[in-house]
Amino acid sequence: MQAGDARALPLPDQSVDLVVATDVVEHVDDDQRAVSEIYRILRPGGIVLFTVPAFPSLWGLQDEVSHHHRRYRMGPFLRMLDKARFQVTSKFHFNYILFLPIFLARQLIRALKIRLASENEVNNPLLNFVLGIVFRLDVTTAPYFHPPFGVSILVLARRPSEGADPKLRSVDT
Repeated sequence: MQAGDARALPLPDQSVDLVVATDVVEHVDDDQRAVSEIYRILRPGGIVLFTVPAFPSLWGLQDEVSHHHRRYRMGPFLRMLDKARFQVTSKFHFNYILFLPIFLARQLIRALKIRLASENEVNNPLLNFVLGIVFRLDVTTAPYFHPPFGVSILVLARRPSEGADPKLRSVDT
């Protein structure tokens, strides 16, 4: 395994078949460069799975604790992938069932000036059990329902094969 900067990956051009970038891009100051770097290392036909936090209105303590630079909206995120020349094959929001409770909790924490080191402090075994069930239901149904909102975005994309029709690059950008 090698350590590296997401903006300058220590890998040769077109050398990787699969990249899993789950909750990575939002940590990079130059996210477009990081996405373009992933494109550079993917072989033609290679696949990338992105997940990123969604909706700037959900910004909260956990984003700060996690050193996020941003949260995304679907359209701008897809345009960034299109600019890097990715072909999007699947996209959807997930963690949509908990969107409103998380939004409200973060607004309350902010309004009441509740001092926490991390949102993970709001935790107990029963809550974790219930949230685990809700999350499993959510991630199972989100790819079918394609909700227009969620706490996160999932995008599956590929580097087009050599000679692929450029008009078929992305879905619904």
